[in-house]
Amino acid sequence: IKDMGRSISHRSIIVKEWLKGREYTEISRNTHHSVAAVKNYIEKFKRVIALAEEGFDTHTIAFLVKISAVLVKQYYHLYHSLEAVPHRKAELEHFLKKTLPFTKLPEVPMNRTPDGIKRYNAAKERFFKPGIVNFFAREFPRFFGPLMREKLAEELITLFETLSPETKRIKPGQILWNALDKRTRGDSPNRRYVPVVLSLITEDDIDRLTRGVPMSQITKDAIARIIRQAFAQGGILSSRDIGLLILRDPTKVSVIRKEYEKEHGCTLPHTGALHDMGSCISHKTTVVQKVIVEKKDPADVARECNHSQRAVDHYLKDYHRVKTVYQHNNDIDYIHIVTGMAKHVVKQYLELIDYE
Repeated sequence: IKDMGRSISHRSIIVKEWLKGREYTEISRNTHHSVAAVKNYIEKFKRVIALAEEGFDTHTIAFLVKISAVLVKQYYHLYHSLEAVPHRKAELEHFLKKTLPFTKLPEVPMNRTPDGIKRYNAAKERFFKPGIVNFFAREFPRFFGPLMREKLAEELITLFETLSPETKRIKPGQILWNALDKRTRGDSPNRRYVPVVLSLITEDDIDRLTRGVPMSQITKDAIARIIRQAFAQGGILSSRDIGLLILRDPTKVSVIRKEYEKEHGCTLPHTGALHDMGSCISHKTTVVQKVIVEKKDPADVARECNHSQRAVDHYLKDYHRVKTVYQHNNDIDYIHIVTGMAKHVVKQYLELIDYE
């Protein structure tokens, strides 16, 4: 189970089942892994084969894909020893053509998801009923279908409201919000939320307004305040969250937040910085820049950025993964596919290479 020793790993078993034509859900049931985990193993298998076809050696592939050299060898052996069913072979060949340098497939036109759905649909999960529905979907996926989960959620809410009347009062100017748990990611299938109390307006804000401080400055400070409050309570806010709370466009919220960070020389703990989501400069890039460009000691950078030494070392390793692939092929799409890293992070890392 833990891929220790020289036995065939569970990852190799999953890949073998996929090559035989099994569907992700079937593999998930048979191997007791989540569908997301199964998909992750298959994507890494594809990347291993693509890199091997490029001529990378076993240890370099292991470094780039972040798996063991033993597993790389097992994947490559499976690829050459097991005859894949036709549709899996076609899927793998399509991936190889897309990945190999200078071989671009024509893009297939797709129906574009409306921007409103992409940006705000997941925000529904912040509320009580969707939270219960997601709990049953996550913890008991085989026992309850969508309709039953909805009905159970409604009944539980009714029971809770009957047996547990509100006893705590939120202060004037505060609001209760279900923020993303800072230990999970917004794009994770197993994301969790934590209730946080945020001070949208305080007595001090009112006092400053009466003294003539511009509303724009109060807004800027308030955004920074609620980001820090959420983080201190175990949550993390995105620009979309804040936009919903103060009825501003998320893009405008990002602009205001960046102004605050520039004025105070800090990085606020929001999803864009900690999870590399959105188009902001990632905290990873900031850490790497301090080590690679500013020539600071990694231990000092860890303290300066409130990161563990392990995290700093991890970011530096990712940077060198990008650099290794870049020296072989400088195409951003290729680097993105090979490393599995977000394109905007890849671009930011590439901008640092010239400073070495």
